[in-house]
Amino acid sequence: MVGQRIRPDEIQDEEHVEYLVQLSLTLAPHITLDKKLREAADEASTPLGAVTEILKTARVAELSSFGMIAEDRVRVIRNIEKLKDDPKTDEATFQKMIEYTPWLIDPQWSPITANQSFKTLRDEFVKFYKKETREDIILSDFSDSSKRADFVLSNQDNTLQLVEIKRPGHR
Repeated sequence: MVGQRIRPDEIQDEEHVEYLVQLSLTLAPHITLDKKLREAADEASTPLGAVTEILKTARVAELSSFGMIAEDRVRVIRNIEKLKDDPKTDEATFQKMIEYTPWLIDPQWSPITANQSFKTLRDEFVKFYKKETREDIILSDFSDSSKRADFVLSNQDNTLQLVEIKRPGHR
């Protein structure tokens, strides 16, 4: 399908061809799986052999997805390795990267907020607590409510963690 739409000048561009090959390898198992599932759904009785073929195709699609995720994560790690020792790297660069890739710090983390003031965090937690327990809670003010945590994250243990990112060389 992709090859039918390629222009003659694009065939000469190795980077473009490599992109199309990778795209095809990524999408093909999912398209095949979808097709096999539709065929099985249209048949009144699906034989065991067809189900086995569907499961094999699903496994290929799953492995393809895992491969793409691994490749993307390696790329992010290489980028972090370059940035971490560069004194020109600012804090905002790391914050943005971790906002979209919290697994860099802990694979179980899920971001809740980024760059929110402690006052906002406290107020939102009070609302959340009331909604969940139907009980009021009074929390003390922070010494400086305008300060911000770079990230508030939760993990599978239902704990909250505050993360503060600093530029390379910061004391």
